Amino acid sequence: MIPVRRILIDCSRTPLDERPTGIPRVVMQYLAHAPAAAAEAGVELVAIDYVRDGIFARYRGPGAPPAPPLPPRRSDPRLIPLKLLIEALRYVGPVLQNALNLLAALLPLKPLRKMLHRFSNSVGKFVPKLKRRFGMVPVIAEPITFAPGDVLFVPGCWFNMEIEAYEAARAAGAEVVPLVHDVMPITLPHLHEYPWRFEFKQRFARLVGCVRHVYAISHQTLRDVTAFAAANGEEVTAAIAYNGFTPPAIAADASGLSPAVRRMLHRAPFVMVGTVEPKKGHGDVVAAFERLWANGYDRPLLIIGRPGWHIEEAAERIFASPFKGTHLFWETEADDAGLEACYRAACGFISASHQEGFGLPGLEAAARSLPVVLRDLPVFREVMGSAARYFTTPDDLALLLRDLDAPGALARARADIEGLTWYPWDAVVSAVVRDLVRPPAQRLAGLALLRDADRAPVAARPEVARLHAEV
Repeated sequence: MIPVRRILIDCSRTPLDERPTGIPRVVMQYLAHAPAAAAEAGVELVAIDYVRDGIFARYRGPGAPPAPPLPPRRSDPRLIPLKLLIEALRYVGPVLQNALNLLAALLPLKPLRKMLHRFSNSVGKFVPKLKRRFGMVPVIAEPITFAPGDVLFVPGCWFNMEIEAYEAARAAGAEVVPLVHDVMPITLPHLHEYPWRFEFKQRFARLVGCVRHVYAISHQTLRDVTAFAAANGEEVTAAIAYNGFTPPAIAADASGLSPAVRRMLHRAPFVMVGTVEPKKGHGDVVAAFERLWANGYDRPLLIIGRPGWHIEEAAERIFASPFKGTHLFWETEADDAGLEACYRAACGFISASHQEGFGLPGLEAAARSLPVVLRDLPVFREVMGSAARYFTTPDDLALLLRDLDAPGALARARADIEGLTWYPWDAVVSAVVRDLVRPPAQRLAGLALLRDADRAPVAARPEVARLHAEV
């Protein structure tokens, strides 16, 4: 067995420099804590980024020194017609690929589908081949060469990648180990766009075919991953590497919020946080509040999140509400300081997701001593336990909210949430790095990766607790 000589953290196709949320924030935590864990384990750690044509290079992210300048290249006038053709193919190629994928999905015969998939992949590779053939590809600075003893750890957006790049790394002797956040385009296809959900499933099938071990961010994701692998004739071992949580220290600043939201915050609203998309269940929450508002309930609902995909139904539900602008508010551009101001002003947090891979906003709310109200999902109970309140239908939610308005109810809910503990990010990343250094056959599985002793309080800072005591 060849010992691990280095761990390569893949940052490819993950937007780490555009107000990161969700998966990009997870990758940034691994980049922040993995160097110390790798040094303790005695292995080299390198952050890498996909460049093109199966080639990775050393990652140069925000704050990293710029790449060395390339020598000037003289352009050959004879190549101008070819360059124009390649530019046209850059736009026509994706259209043709998607048309072929759509046709493949509609055909009943599996051999024909496979043939079309192969042709679609060939279309995607045609332009890079032309560029290489005529010397139109620039030199790559600090390229990465994979070899036995390398572990390519993929905590980011593998679903945006050409999986051939991981297959090539494996063929060179590296072990590919992904962190899977969720597979909802497979388990909830009706909530995701075509051809995206089809491409996701296709790429995931290829990914599980080239890995032996997988990390999942929850029991729910682990079950989905292993079931999908088994259905595709693959066998993988899997361990739960929960997303960590370390209470943030962020200054609150409401100046970037819309004037209507700023004026409303003194009314201590309930908040929902996250991209507005079908799986988040905003319609159920709005329906529950409308029943309460129609009967004199005055506490507002503030939805904080950018518009996502398949937004039409949720947006219509929000904008068509007769309570929009008086009791119902939607803030689409809150930055971290603005979100902090909303959390500090709120009286509670709600998530009505129909499915989640993890559910970080619940922990964020708990860190501010906010009562947490969640749809009754296994993954939410896995993370929040008895510290949260749970509902199943809009009617249940309306009753629960009414109960929380009773004297002393919010204070009791805050007391429950302040007892919550969770794994800090440094403990999670250290556990993953230690596991990556083990031989593949000795990797931990299931819940064995993290220890209960590593958990720490998620309790609010004292000044935040005092703020909510007055609400």
